[in-house]
Amino acid sequence: MRSTDNNAFHLTDGMDPDIVIAALKITGALLGGVLGAMGVLLNFKRPDNRLTGWGVILLVGIALSAAAGVFGSIAEGYKAKSEATLQSARTETLLRELSRTIQPITQLEITYWAKVPSDAPGVQAYVDRVSKVIEAQKEFQRSA
Repeated sequence: MRSTDNNAFHLTDGMDPDIVIAALKITGALLGGVLGAMGVLLNFKRPDNRLTGWGVILLVGIALSAAAGVFGSIAEGYKAKSEATLQSARTETLLRELSRTIQPITQLEITYWAKVPSDAPGVQAYVDRVSKVIEAQKEFQRSA
């Protein structure tokens, strides 16, 4: 048994899980019908009203065919739930991507720091200008 993704129904690489489930359900129904018909039409009891060996086999076969049908239905329900979960995850991803497309970033603020050597051309003049503005603001705040 080999599984390549989250779907637990990969029995082999080439076998479709839907075919396996359908075969299980059909086999259970057909086998149950044939064995039930045989049980009604033929006598599988001894004169003392106990089942014969073939009667026990027939009864076990009917129970097994019913179990096969039940297990087929359970497997089908599990597969449907698994597929619904995967589809829900795909839908959620699609909606998230669609939301990002419809509502683009409108206010973007970027801050960065850069180290500039103090001996670079024009740096000292810039520092002097900024220092003068800062000193002017400080004086304005003191006098206010």
